[in-house]
Amino acid sequence: MDFDKTFDSRIRLAAFKFLEETTLLKGKLFSRPTLLEGFKFDNTRIPLISPQGIFKPKVLKFPLSITTIPPSEKRPKPYDDNFNEENLNIVTKAPNHQDNVGLRKAMELQLPLIYFYGLAPNKYLPCWPVYVVGDDTKNSTFKGAIG
Repeated sequence: MDFDKTFDSRIRLAAFKFLEETTLLKGKLFSRPTLLEGFKFDNTRIPLISPQGIFKPKVLKFPLSITTIPPSEKRPKPYDDNFNEENLNIVTKAPNHQDNVGLRKAMELQLPLIYFYGLAPNKYLPCWPVYVVGDDTKNSTFKGAIG
């Protein structure tokens, strides 16, 4: 699949519009089913998340979102992601994993992403746009900037 920046931009803008409209109607927190259902784009349903943390919908060549696992008393979080109003630290798998390669390409192309912070089971706080601005392959971490 060749990269079509115009098509990619249209989908990302549609995702941001969906988040804005849903926030106005239902509030700032999103449920997992709402994010899995996603939105319609040219009669195609596009989910915003999947079981893996770094998500690339089938219609895109590069990732659209990053999701952290909510805290749980049953199991510790596998990654120590953290964020504040301006920056985020994304801990990932092995440096050459395909998800990380996709994040590097998103950084290179300056593609805006969505960051879903897991607050509690089934409760996610979206932050967008998020840009990958740093890559530490030694520690399998990425730096992101919000807005």
